[in-house]
Amino acid sequence: MRKIIILLLALYVSGSVWGQASARVDSLLLALKKAKVDTVKVNILNQLALETFTYDLAISKSYCRKANDLAQKCNFKRGKIETLNHLGRIYVYQNKFDSSIMVLKKAVALSKKYKLPNELITSHSRLGIAYMMASYNEKASKEFFTALKYAEKYNNLSKQQSIYVNLSALYLKVANIELATKYSNLALRLSIETNNKQGEALAYINLSVIENYKMNYRASLEYQKKSLEITQSLDLKEESAITYISISNNYFNLGKYQRSIDNSLVALEYFSKIENLAQLSQIYINLGKANFKLKNYNLAYENLNKAKEFSMNASYSQPLTLSYLYLSRLDSTRGDYKNALFNFQKYKNISDSSFFSSKEKVIAEIESKYQLEKKETENTILREREKANKARISNQRIVNIFLIAIILVFVILIVLVIKGNFKIKRINNLLVEKNTEIKITNDKLEEQNEEIELQKSNLVHQNQELVEQKKLITSSIKYALKIQMAVLPDKFQMDYLFSDYFIFFKPFQIVSGDFYWLKKINHHVILAVGDCTGHGVPGAFLSMLGISSLSEVVNKYESLNAADILNRLRNAIKKALKQNNPEMQAEDGMDIALCVLNTQTMMLQYAGAHRPLYLVVENSKYSQFDAFKESSSYQLTSNNTHTLIEVKPDKQPIGVFFKETSFTNHELKINKGDSIYLFTDGYTDQFDENEMDKFSSKKFKELLLSVQANKMRLQKKIIKQAFESWKSNAAQTDDVLVVGLKL
Repeated sequence: MRKIIILLLALYVSGSVWGQASARVDSLLLALKKAKVDTVKVNILNQLALETFTYDLAISKSYCRKANDLAQKCNFKRGKIETLNHLGRIYVYQNKFDSSIMVLKKAVALSKKYKLPNELITSHSRLGIAYMMASYNEKASKEFFTALKYAEKYNNLSKQQSIYVNLSALYLKVANIELATKYSNLALRLSIETNNKQGEALAYINLSVIENYKMNYRASLEYQKKSLEITQSLDLKEESAITYISISNNYFNLGKYQRSIDNSLVALEYFSKIENLAQLSQIYINLGKANFKLKNYNLAYENLNKAKEFSMNASYSQPLTLSYLYLSRLDSTRGDYKNALFNFQKYKNISDSSFFSSKEKVIAEIESKYQLEKKETENTILREREKANKARISNQRIVNIFLIAIILVFVILIVLVIKGNFKIKRINNLLVEKNTEIKITNDKLEEQNEEIELQKSNLVHQNQELVEQKKLITSSIKYALKIQMAVLPDKFQMDYLFSDYFIFFKPFQIVSGDFYWLKKINHHVILAVGDCTGHGVPGAFLSMLGISSLSEVVNKYESLNAADILNRLRNAIKKALKQNNPEMQAEDGMDIALCVLNTQTMMLQYAGAHRPLYLVVENSKYSQFDAFKESSSYQLTSNNTHTLIEVKPDKQPIGVFFKETSFTNHELKINKGDSIYLFTDGYTDQFDENEMDKFSSKKFKELLLSVQANKMRLQKKIIKQAFESWKSNAAQTDDVLVVGLKL
């Protein structure tokens, strides 16, 4: 999501101006028809490339190429540079970053050669955007500051404002919120000082993106409304429509899906009139996501397919990528896993071409290996046949020699002993019968050899089929892992909310039945660790159901009571698994530990289904342990410096249970420096190498108490080493997940 925001921001400002693009195309085409001078034609073609960029990349690129050919022909210096700058921006939008960098380097070189300051500023700035989108962040920074140096030297305030916005996008990309905010405010201040209303509106959009990244969606929405007020006062209809799209995104993030739809429909009314395919594709993506959340699945499917159609027609890869991604999620929700996998594969084909180029290389290597093995098999068959032929020739030679010897003996016997004629005939008949038997034996041997070769060929073919089936199954499971990892909280979200934490996640069979989930609502942070029934693919399906159900419960009811969240989650899981229907009841479910942390009051709520909470505190900072000792809901384990407080869960799962009760909500006052641990049972249930003993909760508590002097990153390393040392050469028995954080 952050990459998409940065791309939109960079392209938002790379054109330097906003405008009613499609309304001017006809007049430009008429001017091009009337133009007589080649340099004028080049300028008009470049302007056409700029105007058509927002709604059809293919047409925009064709105007660039025509302008370039004509500029080269008439040696129009500014025209050549402007064409290269337009083409570089188009390649960025198509994710062809290497091509963009190549043409923009040419633009920089020509600008320096011809000593054109404005073109030099634009070329360095565009090259910085290309480097940023290709993740060459240091090179991007160098280009932006070079452009800023020239803009300040020639007092080009408009270019300075644009570069400030680009620097803000770069620092947002590397998660440096402080510098991103600094340059956004510089852009805003410069716009206000120069009375640049359009620049001021754009600066508000930039600040809204930063607040969006920080998940402060309400603050982001306020900046968008300020931008909308300016664009409407200036009667900038296209810019207002674009802002409505941004507002729609924020209402979606706030869980106000109908408002998201309403704002998208306002933008749709405008862009449908001018047939702006890029914006239409984004609008229909927003409509599809919102209708999906409102469970209007048929309408969501129609919206996302329209988004895909417009993206393909306009050659915009980024909206097309999102279309396939959300179609995959929609198909998965509807139970159409075949189409879900198909659309996810389409999404990966576009968004990760380097991954699939390596896949093609692997396929080519497999094909080469197959052809080599096939040739070796054929050579083996030929050698066996040649060996059999030599054996037959040798046998025939022996028979021939033997016959010649008999004939000689027969002649001698005829000459010497006529009386032996009968005896010789008899011997001759016996030899004929023997020769016949030998021939029959040879035929049988040849048939047996053919049967052996046929069986060998069948075994080779069956082995190849098994290998291919294993590769196909493994590949599918790996795709499932990518889908599963995509819905887990990403590192940037965790880094933003927690400064000192670790996640030790070790699935048993590629995909996992364990999961962790994170949500921030105002100054409350909700963290959950779940363990679903089973592991591997069945466990992964339940984990996806658990994540989606947990998100739906929290977003729908906005409850900040831990026990209430688990009660509602249990109802959602039972409904999804049809456990309320006696005839279709499944005994599947999950164990879970869930915390709600108030970052202002430092009050911690906890509720658990079979999974406890471990809270580790310093003995010197915590004196009221007697209250915990008196309650059966807590168990204390101490060493010289720290005490581990185990908050016990309710002994019932998330799912059907013979004696269901409301989950217990525990509230604890915590202090800075306290450590919290949530985990599944995979770690403590792991057997040693002899498969005699489990690691056990007791050893796990002692291990946690022993590592409290260390940062969480080093704690993870020690906990992982302890697990591997205990397991040694034994097989892993279950999915393992441990989440630790220090407040």
